[in-house]
Amino acid sequence: MRSPLAESLDVLLPDLVPELVAPHMAARLKGLANGLPIILRGGFECRLGADAHRVDLQQCVYPGEGDLLRERTSTSMPRGFLAEWPSRLASIPEIWLEFDLDRPTDLPLSPVVFLGLPQGVSPAMETHGVAEKGVDLLLGREWRRDRLRRYFSACPHGVFVSHIGAMSSRRGMSNPGASSESDTGPNGYLRVNVKRLRADSLPGYLRRIGWREDTEGPEASMRRLHSFVERITVCLDMGLDAAPDHAPEIHPRIGLECISGGQPPGDPHWAALLDDLVKWGLCEPKKRDLLLRWPGRVTPGNARAPWPRYLRAISHLHPRKPLSTFDRQLSHIKVIRQSTGRLEAKAYLWFEHQWS
Repeated sequence: MRSPLAESLDVLLPDLVPELVAPHMAARLKGLANGLPIILRGGFECRLGADAHRVDLQQCVYPGEGDLLRERTSTSMPRGFLAEWPSRLASIPEIWLEFDLDRPTDLPLSPVVFLGLPQGVSPAMETHGVAEKGVDLLLGREWRRDRLRRYFSACPHGVFVSHIGAMSSRRGMSNPGASSESDTGPNGYLRVNVKRLRADSLPGYLRRIGWREDTEGPEASMRRLHSFVERITVCLDMGLDAAPDHAPEIHPRIGLECISGGQPPGDPHWAALLDDLVKWGLCEPKKRDLLLRWPGRVTPGNARAPWPRYLRAISHLHPRKPLSTFDRQLSHIKVIRQSTGRLEAKAYLWFEHQWS
C-alpha cells in the first residue's frame, strides 16, 4: 500500500510536471515518499536552469513529531538528537529533513538535517549554545566548534543565524570548484544560514569569519538581488575538520536566498525577480511561469488526482467532517555563486496539509 505522503504528492506534483519536475523525477519522489513519515509539510527544491532536472524533497518537522521519525526505521535520523530535542534542545522550533535524489536508490535514506534556531535573536551569540549542542548530537563525533562560534560572534546588531545544516550525508566537496551544490567532502560540512545581512555589511562579515575569497562578486550579486526583494539570507559552508586539504575552513561558494513578504500574484516582487533571472540566463521562462502559479490552495474539488485515502478516511470519521486542503507557497529563490563566478538558481516550493 502506498503511503499518505506518496498519495499527497499525486495531488501536488501535477502542477509542476514536466517543466519543473520531469516525469522520471516525479516517480522517484513518490518512491522516496513511500519510506518517509506521515508528515505532510515540507517542500520541493527545484533547479531553474535549462538542463537542470533534479528535484529534492524536504520535510519540516515540529518538536511533537519526533516519534513519527523514530517509527520509520528506513530513515537514518540520529536517535540521540530525537531523544534530547524535547528537553535540552527545546528552544529549537523545527528541523528540516532534505532528501537528495542524486543518491543511489539502494542506499539507506540519509537526510541532510537542518536545525531551525530561534528567530530574530540579537545578539546572535544568545543562540550559539543550543546550536552547538544540536550539532554535537547530529554529528556524534569531534568537529571544529571554534569555527562555528565565529559565525555567531561576527554578526552585527540585528543579524542572526537562522538555520544550521549538518551536510555530512553529502559527498565530494573536497573539490572546491565542484559545479553542484550537493558535492561535498569526505567528512562533510555545516551549512550556516545568516539572516538580515545587507550588501554593504557582507564583505566585513565574510572577513570576520575567515573568508579568503573575493568579496566584490558576492556583494555585487547581493546588491542586484536586493533591488527586487527586501530580505536575503546568506548561506555559507563551514568545513568540519582541521585538515585544510580535505575540509577548508570556508568553502568558496555562497548562497543568496531571496524572500519577499507576500505571495504572487499579489506581491509583484517575485515576478520582477524571476524576470531578471530569466534575463540573467539562470531561469527558464516556462519554469518562471509555473513558479508564479504555484501559490494557492488545493482541495478535493480542484485536485488533478484522487485525494489521499488516509485524509479522506480521517475526514469521514470526524463528526465535524473538516475540509482537507493543501496550502502552497513560494518560499524563496536561491542564487548560488561559485568561486569561479558561475551562478545557479533554485526555487523552494512550500506545501502544508491543513484542516478547515
